[in-house]
Order: sequence, then structure tokens, then C-alpha cells
Amino acid sequence: MNKKYLKVESFYNSNSQGYAENSAVILREQVGYFLSSIPDNGRILDAGCGPGHDTEFFSRKGFDTTGIDFSVEMIEFCRKHRKGGVFRKMNMLDMGRNFPRNYFDGIWMSSSITHLEDRDIIKVLKQAKNILLENGTLAIIIKRKFNNKLQPREILFRQFYKKEIISLLKLSGFSKIKLTDFEALNKKWLFVLANKA
Repeated sequence: MNKKYLKVESFYNSNSQGYAENSAVILREQVGYFLSSIPDNGRILDAGCGPGHDTEFFSRKGFDTTGIDFSVEMIEFCRKHRKGGVFRKMNMLDMGRNFPRNYFDGIWMSSSITHLEDRDIIKVLKQAKNILLENGTLAIIIKRKFNNKLQPREILFRQFYKKEIISLLKLSGFSKIKLTDFEALNKKWLFVLANKA
């Protein structure tokens, strides 16, 4: 793992409790749109699950849900505090080696690809496409980018222009891409739904 990713992992290992208390919000409108595309009892992967609040929510709604995160402390937090879902320590770059092709009905990526370097984003999106069933749905939540004047951050944290994320998804083989803006935690975000082509 490169130094930037090790720094991200270290950050979340050191801040799992605080992150869970301050940022673990269920985005009900976005979650509702996503779940409306998933069959009853369908399989969902929460890729970059963090403190596991979404994984638990999906599980309580009756979905067979797995949460993965590369922070061991986040996964330990999930196993200790969450009452639904299965949690596994895993880097998103390893999804394709750890899950069968055509397996999940939906993949939820909330603020997770934001920690990837450019060259790895398409790798992760292509792996997501491979492990999704035909007509499976990918949901992505990312910070919206408005200009190139970004404040320096402690860890790698990407923001995206609308055209940029659409292009990345198309290059990765996704289609029927729907993109909307929303606000949460006093920040502007993009919510993207895409289907396997």
C-alpha cells in the first residue's frame, strides 16, 4: 500500500469513534432511491463502510449486507457496535479478488472513492461492475468540486466535477447514470446512481 493510503488508513484508525459520532449520518433520501432499485432480500456491498451505519441500516431493512473497510479500527468498531451486517477488513482495490463475479444486487460507496488516487478510481469502478449482477446498481456519494482552489487536507480527499464522475463511470462500463446535488453536514455533495451496462 502506498504512503498516501497508509496515511488515510492511519487517520481512520485513530479517529474511528469520533468519525462515528460526528459524521455517521443516514442520508435517507439517497438511501431510499438506492434501495428502491434493489430486490427484496438482495445482496448489498457497502464499500468503504466506515463506522457501519449504512451497512446496519440496509441489514435491518432485510438486505443481505456486507461492509468492507481497510481501517481495522473501523471494522472493529462495526463488529462491536452494529447490530446488522457482516464486516470484513478489505481494501476496495481487492474487491474483485474477494467476491465472485455477478454477485451483488447493489454496491454503496459513500465518501469512499474520494480517498483513491486517480489511477485507482477506474480500477475500483471496474471491479465494482464485475461483481455486480446484470442490472445491478452502483451508488456513489462524493463531495462536489466547483473549482481547483481546494484547501489542503491532512489526508487524500478527492472532490469531483459532475462531468468528471460521469466520464469515469462510462469508461468503467456503467450506463443509465443519474446524478443529483444535495447538501449534508453543511457541505455540497453529488449523489450518483449507475447501472451495469
